[in-house]
Amino acid sequence: MRVLTEIGEIGITAGERQVKFRPSLDAMARLGSPEEIVEKYVELHQPPPIIEHMSWDKPGAREAGDMVTVRLFKRHWRNMLFLSWEVLTACCDEDIADVIGEPGEKYGSYRIRQVDPEIMLALARSLMHYGCIGNAQDKDKGKSSGGEYSRAFDPMQYVTLAVTHLGMAEADAWNLTITSFQAHWEAKHGKQKERRYVDEHEATMKWLSEINAMRDANPWKHP
Repeated sequence: MRVLTEIGEIGITAGERQVKFRPSLDAMARLGSPEEIVEKYVELHQPPPIIEHMSWDKPGAREAGDMVTVRLFKRHWRNMLFLSWEVLTACCDEDIADVIGEPGEKYGSYRIRQVDPEIMLALARSLMHYGCIGNAQDKDKGKSSGGEYSRAFDPMQYVTLAVTHLGMAEADAWNLTITSFQAHWEAKHGKQKERRYVDEHEATMKWLSEINAMRDANPWKHP
């Protein structure tokens, strides 16, 4: 199995099976609308909930707080598990239910198979990074294209650019990852045009930090 890790592909071996994941533009499009893709990217990077502002001076408060904490952690990891499954499934054309598991028939249930949920989450985060952000670098850190947070990632936009400006066939363009698109674009147009990908990632993570700070300040409300 040939895996191009430099453009974001990931290969795993589970028992006798070898599985390759490719975070192509087509795979990202399977995750939903341009806005939904960004929402899932951000949600995948949510840290576990932190409970700090509870009053323990009332009888039974600690036990109740422990129950709340357990529920929040279960909900968080259930969301991470289902999101990871969705990303991994989108990035692989094979049936991999026997490798990563699948949602169960009962609402909220999941059949875990050979890959641990923590590993699934790490794989999904890496795939979405290479599928939406890539590894664009800019030696001139003083320059910026504005750094505004983008609430949408439209794979079709990059397919159109690849077809129109890079001369690719549409099928080949859909098979690109953002990292490979960046490499082709840089070869033709120069590195300076790739700064916006770094800015968007930094702005997205800044926005996520602000949301997490709001959660820490009031753990009972989730924006």
